[in-house]
Amino acid sequence: MIRLFGLILASKDMARILLRLQPKHAVYDMTQRFFRLFSAAILGLFVLGLLAVAPLEANQGLFWLVEDNTGKKIYLLGSFHMGKPEFYPLRPLIYEAFDNSDQLILELDVSALNTVEALKIFDVGFNPPGLKLTDQLSPQTLELYNRTELPGVRPILNSMRPWMAAMTIESLALANLGFIEKFGLESHFTNRAKNLNIAIAELESPQEQVKLFTDMTDQEQDHYLRATVLELTLPVHPIERYAKLWQEGDAEGFYIAITESYNEFPELNSLLDRLITKRNHTLCQRLIPFFRREGQTFFTLVGAAHLVGPEGIPSLMAKAGYKVTRL
Repeated sequence: MIRLFGLILASKDMARILLRLQPKHAVYDMTQRFFRLFSAAILGLFVLGLLAVAPLEANQGLFWLVEDNTGKKIYLLGSFHMGKPEFYPLRPLIYEAFDNSDQLILELDVSALNTVEALKIFDVGFNPPGLKLTDQLSPQTLELYNRTELPGVRPILNSMRPWMAAMTIESLALANLGFIEKFGLESHFTNRAKNLNIAIAELESPQEQVKLFTDMTDQEQDHYLRATVLELTLPVHPIERYAKLWQEGDAEGFYIAITESYNEFPELNSLLDRLITKRNHTLCQRLIPFFRREGQTFFTLVGAAHLVGPEGIPSLMAKAGYKVTRL
């Protein structure tokens, strides 16, 4: 079984921007028809995945506290950028920590990005005139892509680079499973921050996140699209397993599942390393200066894949000398 959700978790801010753009971009002037046709095409592939994870009394989440020697605090909550209603409520401890924080820190504040800026950023994901998606695929990937049921979708996908097409297919598949931005952790806490007048900061820029994909080699893009299409053949989408582990607060199980992404599709190891492991070090270095900022407590939301394992942000903060507590 192929599990690419480590990659999905790492790319979901870009997917959220992409979905926000669809009603306004000329390429997406058939968005509503696109969603309906795509839903019909893959509904049968995801019947088991549509069964909701039974909600716990309160979802545990993946939650840590990092403290320096002066008592300043940075909370770390693993995020699903797209979620379901049954993700809520979270534990009271999480809300107490958030409501008493001076600032919310996100990977990227998508709500602050206007449509014009986003369109300029995503222009790099579309092909120049005369070049089609199918012109850029290996024979193996092209054969698989052509055998995949995607009625009404191909004209749109054919205008995209392979990485953009893969992200679009994956994002729409997740939407059909009920994972939508409205119920993602970022949307949930961004709205709460605005209601409580809590300031918002971000660790990355849209340009940085897009560059993670534009820097992919042609071979990596080909493998990424192939793996994404193969996931459509699974009886249950991997996100359902990850959601359950997150709801149960099972960081160890979550890390095992992420590791399987590396083991089961080795062609993407280098890409996953850049999107997750190496990026963890960068995110960690950008979090540390918040201990020197005005304010006593900070609440950070990053993709759940960035928090687990020996190279996760909590482990890296502990190695840097900070006190780290699993909550």
